Amino acid sequence: MIPAFIHIPRTGGNSILRCLEGRGVAIVHHVNRVDPSRLVGHWVFTFIRDPFERVLSACAYLNNGGLNLEDARDACRYLRSFPNFEE
Repeated sequence: MIPAFIHIPRTGGNSILRCLEGRGVAIVHHVNRVDPSRLVGHWVFTFIRDPFERVLSACAYLNNGGLNLEDARDACRYLRSFPNFEE
């Protein structure tokens, strides 16, 4: 059975990807864009994170500019109304 790793952003996935490199593991970056039937016959695994910690991490990442123009657009789109986590 071929292992398949589903990469969920902001869960340490990039570190896992580096460890899996060259080991014959199928990588899924955007699970919502993959036909689940393509994973039949694979041993599928992922890592998750505490939801609140993930939100804090994602907001900090976007507030610090992210990596590209798409991240900058997401920051404007999703964080504009929320300058911080205070009420």
